[in-house]
Amino acid sequence: MYFCVFLYFLETSYGRKKPTVSPIAVETAGYIVLAMMHSDPDRYNLASRAIIKWISEQRNGQGGFISSQVRPT
Repeated sequence: MYFCVFLYFLETSYGRKKPTVSPIAVETAGYIVLAMMHSDPDRYNLASRAIIKWISEQRNGQGGFISSQVRPT
């Protein structure tokens, strides 16, 4: 079930040189991994690894991620 939801993220990120990924997508993917590991770690081991790999590929040049927080200027 969780893996089907994640397929959306894979389809929108792979095959493009510089995909535009929303911070919400990265955060949601993290929560999907948490849910998978909480429910049945053995069953979702490979799927969670694919999601974690995708999350790590979303890091920016400074090692951080896109922020969903509003920063005061």
